[in-house]
Amino acid sequence: LRGEIILVELPQVDTEGMAGGDALSSNGLNVTSILLLFQLRAIDKRRFVKTLGVLEAHIIEQVNVELKNF
Repeated sequence: LRGEIILVELPQVDTEGMAGGDALSSNGLNVTSILLLFQLRAIDKRRFVKTLGVLEAHIIEQVNVELKNF
């Protein structure tokens, strides 16, 4: 579903310094985050672990605008 924030299983990387905790907002993320449109890629659904949250409608609209300009 467009706008879902999904945890995926990727090859292991060093996670030192990454923080966990309670979600900061309705989108389900627990840290302030940014979306890097130029790093979007297709991922096999078999790598999906769980849905963490959903982007707010105004964020999805901003992404749509930026993708059109990309």
